Amino acid sequence: MRRFDKKKNIREANLRLEQDFIFERMLMTEIGQAAPYEIAHEGDDYRTVKYEIKTEQYGLLNVFLKIYLKERYSFQHDGKLTDVGIEYMGENDYALEISFSINGPNINMYPTLNGGQAARIMATNRDAINEFINEKHNNGKRLIMLYSSPITDDNDRDRKEAFSKLNRLITDRKLTEREVKDYVRILKTLTSHYEKLRDYILYGEYEMTNDEQSQYSDKRDLLQSMRPKPEFVFLSMFDDNFKLRNLTEKVKREIAALGVENPLEDDIAKGILTKLRDKVFREPTYAENLVRNAERNPRDIDAREGTMRENLYNRTYDEQIATNPLLKNFVKFKYYNESGIYDKLRAEESKEEKRIADEEEVRKRAEREEARRIEREEEEARQRAEEARRNQVLKIKINTNSNLYFKLPNLYKALMSSQIRDKVTINTPTNDTIAITGISQEEATEIIRNINSSSLGLNLKHGIGGVELTFGNQPFELN
Repeated sequence: MRRFDKKKNIREANLRLEQDFIFERMLMTEIGQAAPYEIAHEGDDYRTVKYEIKTEQYGLLNVFLKIYLKERYSFQHDGKLTDVGIEYMGENDYALEISFSINGPNINMYPTLNGGQAARIMATNRDAINEFINEKHNNGKRLIMLYSSPITDDNDRDRKEAFSKLNRLITDRKLTEREVKDYVRILKTLTSHYEKLRDYILYGEYEMTNDEQSQYSDKRDLLQSMRPKPEFVFLSMFDDNFKLRNLTEKVKREIAALGVENPLEDDIAKGILTKLRDKVFREPTYAENLVRNAERNPRDIDAREGTMRENLYNRTYDEQIATNPLLKNFVKFKYYNESGIYDKLRAEESKEEKRIADEEEVRKRAEREEARRIEREEEEARQRAEEARRNQVLKIKINTNSNLYFKLPNLYKALMSSQIRDKVTINTPTNDTIAITGISQEEATEIIRNINSSSLGLNLKHGIGGVELTFGNQPFELN
């Protein structure tokens, strides 16, 4: 190979490597041009937008952007609002929850996209979301928050786990993006081997060897020992003897030495996992020490803890704030696995509205307390009056041995036909007593005088002729 061609090939290889990881670097300074998109689904409270991104590595990818509408009745008391200081949500306020997924037949882990493809996704998401926001604005609605919850999927979680496992051991230098990707890739491969082996051992015709029977209680115990652990991945990443390609070839050679020409994938998987397991079992700290002492390739880029979609959302938010006048007051926020932007001006307005609402509530509470106080006082006065009324009772008692007793019925008839009956309560004579309730002492005096001056022939005086007159349970004597 000519020296010129060799240099050219090296340069092209370096460029491909740079392109392969440029997305994770997120160093694009300009957003891309939006792809054509269509509204795939439309509901009362959501919209799904679909578009395509062309890639060389994965072919044609489908991107689905989902926009969920959150109005007051379903979002008023959501914690995200109070987290950013929005205490009050008006009738015309609304929030948007967004999420997107990238799907393609050749994707089996989180995709690596070059700068142009990632920027195109940013631009398309921005335009589709802004279209929705502008439509609602024309209908008199005001956006107060735009957020994604959650901003991860299974692939993102795999990447986060890889970052966490490696970062725990690599403390004296920056973790590289290549190391994170290798961890995810190797773990998926080992997991695939394990799943094939599981069916082979548990449901196939596999018989445990004498050594395995002496070490493991049953097939499930044997299988559990070969479940991929982080240490298995570390060996395959940093020890040349356990690199998956080298390890696979070694296992194939060992199987061929036994006279097997076409080894089963199950046997190859078992051989790989067994060698990794035995190394980890014999030297428990070896794999972790490999990670701690691993040297960094100076050409590798730093790994970023954020996931692909998290970084995409972050840049999309920046672009929306920069391009849509309706979002000029918005600022970004991030809480745990949620990120977004919110209307800071609306938050300030909300504080004032909350203050006014609190003052109004205090005023209304004071009014309610005053109304209850007045009601209690009126009720107490009514009860006192009722109690006083119950005590204002004139009782006319004529003992049965009195010669006036036979006139008691005529006395009752005379009282019931008098005008006084409209003001008081006159009870039917019980035994030898007539009770007149709800009268004043003056009225009681007038009643007795009218009786004594009537044609009934009665001269009622307390203690005379078998007559007892009481008012309020006290002897009642006329002056």
